[in-house]
Amino acid sequence: MRIMLAAALIIVGTSLAMALPPDPYRWCVERSDGATNCYFLTFEQCQAARKTNSAFCRENLFYNPVPDKAPARRHGR
Repeated sequence: MRIMLAAALIIVGTSLAMALPPDPYRWCVERSDGATNCYFLTFEQCQAARKTNSAFCRENLFYNPVPDKAPARRHGR
């Protein structure tokens, strides 16, 4: 029973992770008070948004780039 429950949780977790929408913002500013802003496409944008020395830039843990369009399928003839 426990094995079936664990397997079900793994399947549900995997399918939810695969269904996440793309998050194009790669960089976050994190402040010493715990506030986070993850709306920066480039590291330079993130650095420019830092207001104090206690803030730092880090990579967004939920970064999920927009995938390129899938290549056209070739039909064998």
